[in-house]
Amino acid sequence: MATFGKLFDDLAKDEVAIVKGSAGSPGLVRICTFPSGLWLRGFIEGYRPHQSKADQLVFQQRAGIFKAICQDAQKAPTGNSIC
Repeated sequence: MATFGKLFDDLAKDEVAIVKGSAGSPGLVRICTFPSGLWLRGFIEGYRPHQSKADQLVFQQRAGIFKAICQDAQKAPTGNSIC
C-alpha cells in the first residue's frame, strides 16, 4: 500500500484502522457488491421508504451505495480514487 509504503500484512493496528475505517469514518478502501435482488437503479440512486413527521410512509430519492462511494471519492484530497 503506497500510503504507508508497505504491504497490508505489514501494517500496524492503527494503520489497518485507517485503511479499513470505522462506522464514523470511511476507510481508504471500500468494497461494495451488487446484490442480485437489487435493481441497478437502487444501487446507484433510487427511492427509499421514509416515515414523515406526520407519521406517513413516503418515498424519498436517495443516493445508493455506489453513488455515495463515488461522491466520497470525488471529495478525496489525494485524487487517487477509482470508482
